Amino acid sequence: MEAKINFIDLNSIMSNPRSAKERSLAICVERNSMVMSAGETAKLTIVKLILFDIGGCLSLAARWGRSATEAIDREACQTCKASINVNKLIYLDFNVMADLYQRRRPGLPEWVDSRKAKGDIFPYSPAHMEEVAVVFRSQLEPLAARQVVADQIDLVAGLSDCWVILPGLGNAGPSRVLQEHPSICMKRVLDNYDGTLSAEENERFQMSWKTERAFNRVQEEFEVPTRAGTGLELFPEKRERLGIDCGITNLAPEQVFQHPGILKALEEKLWNYNWTPKTMPRGDELMISHCTRQNVVNLMFRLLDQVNYSADGFGKYRSHLHDVSHAIYAAEAATLVTGDRRYARRVSAVYHQLGIDTRIVQTEELGMGT
Repeated sequence: MEAKINFIDLNSIMSNPRSAKERSLAICVERNSMVMSAGETAKLTIVKLILFDIGGCLSLAARWGRSATEAIDREACQTCKASINVNKLIYLDFNVMADLYQRRRPGLPEWVDSRKAKGDIFPYSPAHMEEVAVVFRSQLEPLAARQVVADQIDLVAGLSDCWVILPGLGNAGPSRVLQEHPSICMKRVLDNYDGTLSAEENERFQMSWKTERAFNRVQEEFEVPTRAGTGLELFPEKRERLGIDCGITNLAPEQVFQHPGILKALEEKLWNYNWTPKTMPRGDELMISHCTRQNVVNLMFRLLDQVNYSADGFGKYRSHLHDVSHAIYAAEAATLVTGDRRYARRVSAVYHQLGIDTRIVQTEELGMGT
């Protein structure tokens, strides 16, 4: 069942319905309680309604203030991935969306408009909503933070035309590409924000193995007596054992996993999964299972951290977490655009090794005017 999605002004529809059919359509108002930080909540009102004409079904499926996800069967409002041309999907890294939001890169809005005019689609993902949600934990006043989040959701909705890449239904099977307003995706992100905070803590612990100082600091915070130098192999010791020096920084992405030391490190990491570099999931195997791709891409980025290839420092654990998430979702697109050169090198190395044919483009390569 297809869903026709239009955006209408709140006041006009509430004060002057244009037809009996309009009054009977499922009016879904996103007015959800959104978690700002641990234990703190705030109301975010989206001043647009999503009007769903579900196969001509004339029943009022929602009342003012009810969540859109409670109002109607969500599956009826999804568009199958098979109905679009995936070769037209261009995935923007969040730093590129931030450039659009802050209007700090001349020519970028015009480039996006020109690509959309040619039929390209700019989908968002839960990874984008995770980054937007960080605003709630910023130093902004609550009202200001809510306004920034609302503005960014509006930008994402307009940019993407509500196309989103999501995990498989029930976290099984391939990724889904469908149309869903980003405010609904944001609600899911915030409803499960305790999971985000746990993931950040885990990421911080994993990245503490980069240096002795960072490792000891995290162990002290956990009130654990373990310290570096007690038989644990931190990342620097691992590189020394495998003969990996700072010269790997000069390797082109497609050469990274040809380095003997890095290949050995990969073999050691895959042993835990009963895989080898030849038997690990690659290519189409990663596209038929979102969960498998998530696990494999994550372990590959973790390996690049260990060998220190264009890696982030310990303090950027949250950024690193988002980078990996974007790499997982962007594999569904024909092109990934990023403004981060180091990230471009890392994701190119991972995609090359895994046989993912998404093209990586840096913003300065878009041919925009200055």
